[in-house]
Amino acid sequence: MAVVRSLGCVESYQIALQRLDLMRGIILACRYTLPAPLVLRCRQSELISVFERAVARVVLKHPTLHVGLVGEDTDKPCWIRLDQLDLGKHIEWHTEPVRQTQLLDARFTDYQTTPGWKVTVVRSGSAGSIEVILVFNHTNLDGRSAMIFHTNLLQSLQDDRPDLAGEMLLQDHILTLPPESSAMLAPPPELIVQFPVHPNAMRQFLNREVHTPTAQYPRVPTQAHWAPIRATPFQTQSRRITVPRHHLSRLIHACRSHQTTLTGLLHALIAVSLAPLLDFRDAPALSSLTAMDLRRFLPSRPASHPWFRPEEGMSNYVTLATHTFDEHILAQIRESLAGDQLVGPGKDSPFKASPSLVDLIWTTAAQVRKDLEGKLAQGTTNDMIGFSLAVQDWRAHLGEEVQRPRRTSWVITNLGEIDGLPHGKGRPSALPGPSNPLDRSTWSITDTEFVMGANAVSSAICVALAAVRGGDLVLSCSWQDAAVDVAVAEAVVANLERWLTCLRVIDAGRVDGSEGGEGEGVVGLCGANNSTSG
Repeated sequence: MAVVRSLGCVESYQIALQRLDLMRGIILACRYTLPAPLVLRCRQSELISVFERAVARVVLKHPTLHVGLVGEDTDKPCWIRLDQLDLGKHIEWHTEPVRQTQLLDARFTDYQTTPGWKVTVVRSGSAGSIEVILVFNHTNLDGRSAMIFHTNLLQSLQDDRPDLAGEMLLQDHILTLPPESSAMLAPPPELIVQFPVHPNAMRQFLNREVHTPTAQYPRVPTQAHWAPIRATPFQTQSRRITVPRHHLSRLIHACRSHQTTLTGLLHALIAVSLAPLLDFRDAPALSSLTAMDLRRFLPSRPASHPWFRPEEGMSNYVTLATHTFDEHILAQIRESLAGDQLVGPGKDSPFKASPSLVDLIWTTAAQVRKDLEGKLAQGTTNDMIGFSLAVQDWRAHLGEEVQRPRRTSWVITNLGEIDGLPHGKGRPSALPGPSNPLDRSTWSITDTEFVMGANAVSSAICVALAAVRGGDLVLSCSWQDAAVDVAVAEAVVANLERWLTCLRVIDAGRVDGSEGGEGEGVVGLCGANNSTSG
């Protein structure tokens, strides 16, 4: 058994979550359109072989997909080299739809011999497409890594040729790994960049998070007392919202005209959707998180790892930005909503919102953007990783965490756009579709969905979004069934969907219930409901 390296700080935190059963899987699913020759049902076995070869090439390219893990129940876990990988344990084919929450809630096991990822492929009958569902352990990968997986897989499928089959040792689903295959395992961020922490900030962190007994842990207004931490039972609920691409462009235009981003708008809309559903005593204020990609702060080809390019590296390179919605903001939201009818538990009626509420939404969304700009300007200073390096034993720390109040009410992770077309000679100009129905000579990705599994000690509600370039935006809203009242969560999803799918953008920058014109000073929102269980 050859040790490649010790797990980094974030990786150690994630494996502790896994072993304490506080978190399980994450999904990035994509629908791949088959090239015409492989659509025929009689060529299904050939399709399966082509797919397995393509996955094998991606696995060989990224060491994190083919390293094992030992010491998972100690404070010094390590990545180890594997001699071979049984792809039969990582790729499953189905002819009927698979429930996503079932995949999310499956536990990862056999860490020493089976890396933390799995692909479920669904093809119904002789359909001209397959759904490829990547389920991964956050210890191994982050959302950007999952996107890299799919774009690399798309290219590998497109480039496949029968004469390439002999370029790797793959027989009976067993992939033999080259001797130095894991030498270029992506490094943890703290090995290649500094994470300085101001002394006063570190003292406050140690006093509050490390040295304070759980019974004396401070209660603050922004904590999510409405959703107390419950480690068991562990079951993820998920709902989906689809924003059509023509409407997405209108939303983005509205965000730009109000000096914010789609992420900023989503935070504001969730605050407006959630606040009226909660008792003031449990939620006088709220806080939320935005997941951010650390790769922008990591050096390319550093002297210690001259082969490393962060934009191509698969690992867990996630940091977080915190947003606060204080008592004053929530009081304004509740006051503005006093005469408006939002969807509440058990209700499903259209609602209207006053101009003052719309103004408050855009003001709040703009502040979220300022929070994110501040985080970017701060760089790696006072980042969560700098503080986390002071935690010696994540298992012990999380044992305390489950007994404390939940810090944040929701988290948003925006994966952005996936390029659904392969590169190189013969790259089509557009995705196959009604306007381009005959371009079926290449592989392509036409739809995607990013779904976070529940994290028992993190934010109560997870909102993940992704889109294929030129396609619809898909949001998944997920939560732990035992911790969040399903009626509250579904009301939040319903309200969020109504805002997102029914806003219209006016040339003057105002928002109205019609396609254009001056409007009547009231924002009308229709009651379309596309949410489905994940």
